[in-house]
Amino acid sequence: MTEYLDNYNRDLEDIKNTFNLLKSVENLRSLDIPLENIDSPFLNKSIDIHQKVDISRNGIVKIPGIFVLFIGGRFEDFVKTIFEEFAIQFAHKHQNYSNLPEKFKSTIINNTTQVITSPRKFGFENPIQNTFIENLYKNVINNDLSTINHQCLSFTSGNLRSDILTDLFKIISVENIWKEIGEQIQIRTFFETDNANNATQQAKNYLNNFMNARNNVAHPSGGGSTWPSYDEVLKHIEFFKILGPILIQIGNMKINSITIS
Repeated sequence: MTEYLDNYNRDLEDIKNTFNLLKSVENLRSLDIPLENIDSPFLNKSIDIHQKVDISRNGIVKIPGIFVLFIGGRFEDFVKTIFEEFAIQFAHKHQNYSNLPEKFKSTIINNTTQVITSPRKFGFENPIQNTFIENLYKNVINNDLSTINHQCLSFTSGNLRSDILTDLFKIISVENIWKEIGEQIQIRTFFETDNANNATQQAKNYLNNFMNARNNVAHPSGGGSTWPSYDEVLKHIEFFKILGPILIQIGNMKINSITIS
């Protein structure tokens, strides 16, 4: 899990650093070009950048929105990766298939069935069908949980909004993940509230609004689209850097609370 989190945080930090650079470049527009003719390669290049920034201002406005797509995709990939790892650990906490919770059993059967019916739809190649069928047979018939179709457990029907995140973690018996998220001091500090219920609602709303903004960027409606600002995206990065380790903490607590049955 540490490696997943480190890579996730590194990617978000890279975006943050890039944004700070781009903000500095954009700030050149507010500076006056010196009138005196100073023969300096550095100054000449600075003037060239100043002029290009000025004529590119309409395109520069769109840059934060482009990074919103990356941030959203990176968050979803991170969540699905750690969830699959938790699902494997969760299964291994149960000695056989019949001891698994009904939610886990029904999901792994239903999702595996969907994948083996249309593997390419879910990003898999056809030959993996046999592997998924064999794994599911071992699980259900042989009560062997040494290998599960964890890849099938993590796919979702849409963007990772708050309700979908809830449903995903319910598979491993985390029944009220947003309540637990709202109780974390880092989340309450981010939203500047001491009330856990208020923090829970604000966190859910924040994620949902982010996903709406992401869809608006992915499907712009002509000149009516509203593009996020640099500061808004920097705040998104801060939120997701806080949320990532919290999700790992909650998952670990759930796994560690299970006695092998």
